[in-house]
Amino acid sequence: MSLPTHIRIRCAAEHPLIFERPASQPKAARGAMMLATGIGWTVWVYLWRPALTLLPWFFGAHIVQHQWIELAGWTGLIDFAIHTVPYGWALCAILLIWASVNLIRFRGNERRKPRPEATPEADAQWTRMNAASLIEGRRLKSLVCSHDAEGHLLAVLNKSSYTFPTELGE
Repeated sequence: MSLPTHIRIRCAAEHPLIFERPASQPKAARGAMMLATGIGWTVWVYLWRPALTLLPWFFGAHIVQHQWIELAGWTGLIDFAIHTVPYGWALCAILLIWASVNLIRFRGNERRKPRPEATPEADAQWTRMNAASLIEGRRLKSLVCSHDAEGHLLAVLNKSSYTFPTELGE
C-alpha cells in the first residue's frame, strides 16, 4: 500500500503499522499459487452450477423422464452418464490434487490454534507509549489520539476531557 508522502504511519523502531510483504514470496511460487487459486475458484463456481439449475430441473423433471426413459430408453440415460461422468471424475481429481498440494504445503503447521491475547506490554513495544497509557486508552470508550509530525503515536486522551481547537484560532 503506497501512501502519499505527507502521510507517515510508523510505530517505534520504524515498525510499519500495516504489514505488507508480498515480495517475500518468490515470483514463480506466487504465480503458481495465483494460477492454482484461479483454477480452484473456476472449479468451485462450476460445481455450483447444479445448485443454480436445480429449480428448472425440478419443474422440468417430466421432460427429462420423457426424453431419457420414454423416447430413448435406458440408452439415452447411459449415453448421458458415459459423456458426463468423466467430467465429474476429472473435477474430483483436480480438487483432490489441489487439497493434496495444500496438505503437503502446510504439513506440520497448526493454523487453527488461537492467537495469544494482546497485552499492553507487548503493544507498548510497538508504540512510543507506556503500558499504563495503553491500558487507560483501552478502558475509555471515546479517544483522541495525538501524533507527531513523523506519524508516531504520542498520547491517547479521553474525548470528553479534551478541548478541541477552533478553526479560526479563537
